[in-house]
Amino acid sequence: MRRSPFNTVTFRLTAWHLLLFTLVSAAIMALAEARLDAILRARTDHDLQEDLIELRADLTAAGLRKLQEAFDREAKSNGPDVIVLALVSDAGEIRASSDLAPWTWLKLPPRETAGLRPGDFGFSSLTHPGQDERVRMAFLRLADGQLLLLGHTLREEDEMTEIFHGVLLLALFGMLVTGCVMAWLITRTAMAGVARDKRMASMMGRDRLGERVVVGND
Repeated sequence: MRRSPFNTVTFRLTAWHLLLFTLVSAAIMALAEARLDAILRARTDHDLQEDLIELRADLTAAGLRKLQEAFDREAKSNGPDVIVLALVSDAGEIRASSDLAPWTWLKLPPRETAGLRPGDFGFSSLTHPGQDERVRMAFLRLADGQLLLLGHTLREEDEMTEIFHGVLLLALFGMLVTGCVMAWLITRTAMAGVARDKRMASMMGRDRLGERVVVGND
């Protein structure tokens, strides 16, 4: 009976090489995605922190009315469902804010800000309920105890991550195909001598025991 090609040493070695190559490639892909997420997170936090510093300067220099105008301007520019801004007193009263209609699910002030001291920044990640949309929040405790809050959805970051993920998957597929072909060729070449010697041994009969099996690379 003809032996199945899936039950040969060549196939098994190729499969093991391909499995190892897949695991290594998947690990590299996971590390690359984690690194990208860390870079995007750091950039987002830096931008939110800089915006809070500017808003604090507006409040200090021009008062509550100018701060409200800045809130309205930012909400109009970005979209009220994309960004949320608020100034909350130490008693929990909202003194100024952007349009909070899309943010009724958000508790103000967030409990993550309870331990902030004057001048401290805080960050937290939330998920918009029902929309599976990530939101990054930044907080700044002012000298008078009030809390300046800024939240922004991560739509752009998620879109960038999705594109990066697609590129990585395409690259991984190409690497797997290339790795499979190379593993098969290398294994087949390595096993060619073994197969040749096996054929010669099977052809030897009792009357041909004096023949030698040729050893070499050819």
